[in-house]
Amino acid sequence: MKLENKNIVITGTSTGMGKELVTLLSKKNKIAALSRSIDKLNDEFGGISSVVPIKCDVADKKSVKKAFDKVKKDLGKIDVIILNAGINRVTAGSRDVNELSKRIIETNFLGMVYCVNEVLAGFIKRKKGIIAGVSSIVDNRGYPTSGFYSASKSAVSVYLESLRIENKKFGIKVLTIKPGLVETKLTRNVKYKMLSTTPVDAAKKIIRGIEKERKLITFPCYQYLVSRINNFLPRFLFDGVFCFFLRRYHKLVKK
Repeated sequence: MKLENKNIVITGTSTGMGKELVTLLSKKNKIAALSRSIDKLNDEFGGISSVVPIKCDVADKKSVKKAFDKVKKDLGKIDVIILNAGINRVTAGSRDVNELSKRIIETNFLGMVYCVNEVLAGFIKRKKGIIAGVSSIVDNRGYPTSGFYSASKSAVSVYLESLRIENKKFGIKVLTIKPGLVETKLTRNVKYKMLSTTPVDAAKKIIRGIEKERKLITFPCYQYLVSRINNFLPRFLFDGVFCFFLRRYHKLVKK
């Protein structure tokens, strides 16, 4: 499916991958760009006729409903939705359920569910449409300091897989995107930035993957392979390796 002359909704568009997706796709498509930061959207895309900036907090069901009412009014039918909105913060005390941990789950997982619910009925009625959701390569195990983030992305991956199977009979394509490290606001505190992908490159890989309708879009390949290898590590080895890295992390934080 060539992404040209399509009506596309993208969430999480004020920075990083989302911003670059809007920039690239708006050249040949009509884009509804959703974000909590409406001022940033207006600054970035206010002068582009093919982009409709819309304020939306995906963690708030009422905000999502209001945003999609405007999407449907301004764009009409929706061909593709790219669910990119997400947050990540260090949660070293992941045993404590606080406002931050709650926000991570609500934004990364429930926010995706709310958005899908706004487009799914239309896709089923037309028997076509693409849902592309951003998960992560860390969806497979409980990584220290990322407990709630990994849990939210695990939920996303399982949800999208189920959604793909359930809606295959309606001609709906459900694609799962699993990035590794991307140079965005979410990874600004990550030490090894040389291992990351730029937002522009990430956006290009996502677009190519959507056009080829790949069920799984992942990058960089070596980071994905490492994450899969982690699946086969016995618990004692996994615990030992990440306890070592956790001690190094705490030393870096103290510095």
